[in-house]
Amino acid sequence: PGMQNQDDSLDIKELVSFAWGLRYWIALFGVVAVLISYVYVKMYTPVYERTSQIMLVDEKSGSNEMNLLRDITGMQQSSPIDNELFILKSPSLMTKVVDELGLNTRYYTYTVPKNLFDGKFARKHLSVKASEFYQDSPIQMNVEFDALYPESERPTSVEVSLTAREGQVFHITEFRINGKNAEKTLPDSIRTYHPGSQIVCNGFTVRIDINEGREIKEFSRYKALWIAPYSMGTSIAKQLTANVESGVTGKTSKTNVITMTLRDSNTKRADDILNTLVVKYKAEAKMFRNSSVIAT
Repeated sequence: PGMQNQDDSLDIKELVSFAWGLRYWIALFGVVAVLISYVYVKMYTPVYERTSQIMLVDEKSGSNEMNLLRDITGMQQSSPIDNELFILKSPSLMTKVVDELGLNTRYYTYTVPKNLFDGKFARKHLSVKASEFYQDSPIQMNVEFDALYPESERPTSVEVSLTAREGQVFHITEFRINGKNAEKTLPDSIRTYHPGSQIVCNGFTVRIDINEGREIKEFSRYKALWIAPYSMGTSIAKQLTANVESGVTGKTSKTNVITMTLRDSNTKRADDILNTLVVKYKAEAKMFRNSSVIAT
């Protein structure tokens, strides 16, 4: 037993001695871990969850909104509430929301992580965090298609990356069509881009302007991404979740509450999408109801 305790004591001393010999490496790894955690926190973009509700009353008389929409969609084998969910999450309805809010063009800037550095040098060499604008972008991009250009051949996305230069001009650093590099299609003269100039492409033009009252700092980096409205509507519709809660209000009616949830990095945009979706949905239902009255 005495020898056993002595061996255990020697093992502990050896472990402590070994760890002490690696103290500088342990300290270094600790500092690196703290730095990585700090950078992650500064670079991370939080995603928020917003909800909205719609209450539907299902009257057994059959003249209610739910039965009307069921008849119009022709989904006779589905329950009325399934039809409501189908309509609310349909890309066509969400595309109207996208058009209303102008969501198919997204704007980004690359900034220095908060509280680190500022100035021209930092904006030029340390701007690594992508931040998205919503209704406060300093630039605006318009993509206009030729009237005779076939819709089937139109691109689904156009992306332009720019770096601000002195004198309110930009240098185009990246130009993509449908996600593919299309810089070779740009003439050298347009790479130094003056706001308001047209970038002429095959069947469409791209124009970027500086919004009035917005400040453009030298060496600031921006990205404008245009996505076809239907493609954007489809993408947002996939992110929308809806749950149904049912309850009885009387002998002749039943209520269904649809709770819609949307996750977004911008709470105002998520609220705007949900609120506009409800308005568009009600307008669609009203139009269907009026059409039914005319038809009868």
